[in-house]
Formats: sequence, structure tokens, C-alpha cells
Amino acid sequence: MLGVASGYYLPHVRETVFAWDAETSSTLRDVDGQWVEAGAHMLLSSLADTLAVVAAEGARTLYVGALAEVVTADMSARGGLVTKDDLAAYRALARPALGLRCGAWQLRTNPPPAIGGAVLAALLTMLGDRPRGAWTHDDVARLVDVQREVLGYRRDHLDVAVDREAAGLGLLEHVTGSGGRSPSTVHVSVVDSTGAACAITASSGYGSGATVPGTGIWLNNCLGEHELNRGERPRPGERLASNMAPTVGRSDDGGVLAIGSPGADRITTALAQVLAAFANGGATLEEAIAGPRLHVNHLDADHDVDGPLRIEAEEDMPLPDLGVPVRHHHRHSMFFGGVSATHLDASGKLAAAGDPRRSGATAVSD
Repeated sequence: MLGVASGYYLPHVRETVFAWDAETSSTLRDVDGQWVEAGAHMLLSSLADTLAVVAAEGARTLYVGALAEVVTADMSARGGLVTKDDLAAYRALARPALGLRCGAWQLRTNPPPAIGGAVLAALLTMLGDRPRGAWTHDDVARLVDVQREVLGYRRDHLDVAVDREAAGLGLLEHVTGSGGRSPSTVHVSVVDSTGAACAITASSGYGSGATVPGTGIWLNNCLGEHELNRGERPRPGERLASNMAPTVGRSDDGGVLAIGSPGADRITTALAQVLAAFANGGATLEEAIAGPRLHVNHLDADHDVDGPLRIEAEEDMPLPDLGVPVRHHHRHSMFFGGVSATHLDASGKLAAAGDPRRSGATAVSD
């Protein structure tokens, strides 16, 4: 079923992004040929067969097996760049998680060369113990200052770095050493009664509009997401940049947390605000996720605005006058991500919270 967030987004891009490919276009139209709306059922007719092949042959079939053959044949037919050798050579790498402290919580998040985890760690480190309750004007001013510093460093260094691993670690050294100045992503968070926690974020970006014929596989547009490709064209074999920051944590009293979000470059600012309100401000997960958000937008030179910055803020954010242009969004705008989190408290009680901005869903079972 097409969710509310997708239903909001598609009218803006369906003609430009999703209409050029016949198979993709037909998936997004009803039996009368009309574009589907939020709440309508969509059918990817070949996807079940594709998943059955993966179940029978294992994930490697996408790299060296039958599905890899179909993907690379489609790439060749459309003038794409991915070859059989590229898929066969791909290997997932396991890296030690990036650790940080937030209030009573020890957190572990996505490490460099991914961008998201390092930025999230820097934001939370610079926020310190704020907020100490509900967000005040002083807290919000500090939040804007922190985002301005960290996201500016990201734009000028991380996004264009040849060695993003070194640049990510450099960001953390920058905020801990100097103190700083005073794109259709989904996420699943799971915690069980034994204290095991898992946070997984996966993304097709905004989608390229291309469906590999006969498979139901929609291809991503990660090479087309501007904030991930500000530097030189990626070299063969280089890992792509990522905003994603799936995070798990354990509190001093034994509580367990799993959290993450979609939302392009707003992933990290959304998670930082939710984690700060939860770990420092005493909010419940549900309260922290439902609370208002802001994002400091570092603008490109071709934007017709007064200055290089603009604050994006939901209308219920208590925003002081900071001398920076502000664009107001409605309450719970999908622009600000879609945080989902699960929590096991010290007494063994399970809780979960989903974001109303993107039709987040939760389930708690015995």
C-alpha cells in the first residue's frame, strides 16, 4: 500500500522521475491508467519471484548469479556503467561501530567512511547535556549554532574528501579537541526482551525511476543525490557516501535502545534532536519523536536568498530571532525524516515509537 509520505512526494516527481520507465510507470498507475494516490495498493508483479530466487540461491545471486545477469544485461542495454566484474568484485565490509556518550547512554552508530554516524556523533557531542527539559529558546539557539558548525564542516570537508574515513575522524577530533563554536530510505529498529538490539537503514535514495525488467527491482539514484556527490566523481572501487546512521545504545541502568531514520541529510539532525530530548531532556521516546524539529540548510550559490544559510523549521518549534532566514514547514513535515525507535527499560518493559512524519508503525509483542 502506498504510504502517506510517498503519496505526498510522488505528485511532485512522478512525471519527471517515474514516468520515463514503462515498468515503473505501470506499477504506479491503477487499472484505469491513473496515477495511484496514498492508500492505494501497488503490485510489483515480479518481485515475489525475485525474492524466491534470493531465498533459494542466496544473496550472491545478485552479484554472480542469475539476477546479476539480468541486472547487468539491463545496464548494458541502457548505457549504464555497472558491469559483471563490478558486481562480482563487491564485498561487504564489517567495521567497528563508532562510539559516543549521550546523557546516561553509551551509543554505537555507523562509522566512517559513512558520513551519517560521524555527523550524528559530532552533533550530540557539541550539544552536551542540552536540552534539560523542553526545548527553550536558548537551547534552540545552541542547536542552530551546533548544526551550523557541524554541517558546515561536513559541506566543506567530509562531502568533498578523498579519504572520508580520515575526514570523519577529523570531524570528531575537531569538535572534541577545539569544542567548536559555542534521499526513499527506510529504517527498522528492533529490541527484544533479552536486551539484543538491531537498527537497520536501507535506501534507494529518491529512486532513479528504473526497474530491472522482469524482476521488480527498482534501482537507486545515489549517484544523483547532490549532498553525497559534491566532490569529484567516485573512483572505481570507492565506497559511496551515506547519510544513514542506524544506532544502538545501552544506558547506565541497563536499558537498551535501537533508533534510526530516513531523511537524506536531515537524518543526522533528526536523530540528534530526538536523542538529545530523550537522553537529556527526560522526554519519552514518543514525545521526543513527535516534538518539533529544525535543520540548518547550507545553501548553494544559485539559491536566491540573502546569505548562505537558511533555517528549516516546523511551525511549532520555539525559534528565537537568530538573524538567519527561516522557512517554516507545517507540523510533522516529512522533510524532517521519519525516526523510529524501540526501547527496553531497566525493568524489562518494551516500548516502541514511530514518526508521524512518515507513517511510522510500531509493534510490541510478548
